[in-house]
Amino acid sequence: VALPYMSPETSSGSSINTIVCIGSGPSLTAADVNYCRHKARVIAVNDNYQLAPWADYCYAGDYDWWRIHIDRIRAEFKGKLLTIDEGARAKFGIPWVRGEDKPGLSMLRSVLHTGNNSGYAAINFAFHLGAAKIVLLGYDMGATGDGHCFGNHPPELNSLRDFPVFLAGFPKLAEDLLTQSVDVVNCTRTTALECFRRADLEETF
Repeated sequence: VALPYMSPETSSGSSINTIVCIGSGPSLTAADVNYCRHKARVIAVNDNYQLAPWADYCYAGDYDWWRIHIDRIRAEFKGKLLTIDEGARAKFGIPWVRGEDKPGLSMLRSVLHTGNNSGYAAINFAFHLGAAKIVLLGYDMGATGDGHCFGNHPPELNSLRDFPVFLAGFPKLAEDLLTQSVDVVNCTRTTALECFRRADLEETF
């Protein structure tokens, strides 16, 4: 069984071989997000569909997030949706794949390795979509500012951001992506994630 949306469709003028994953780090700017429009396919993680309502995909892993956002995302977001939460699939009809907390890259298109965070799962999703290059934005992975780029979650979604645990999973993911000849470029303005090569966003496209 393959992930949904495996065909290389994309918005006019953008590259099907490059995918931008937009995380929620405080250093993310609207200008960075808008720069990517029409240049690549884009995966908006969680609330970032609000910064990029034109993105190709929105990925979110938690039922409570979908419960809070389902009406707004259906009204404002025209891209495709994906979750690993079976409750969100059953209640809201969100396309679903299995999530597993295992190291590195899932090679099975029916499974995403989650790394305990949605940004990690989004990278695995980009790989399954056939990306030759994955560009990271908003992957601060540290206390680089207050809250998220979009502000604080509602209280019921607030949880401990265990950055050391998040960071520990990425080196194996980076190693696996390198083995698969996928170029991952971390264009995050301020980041503790050091296992991917760094570049300015304008140098990448």
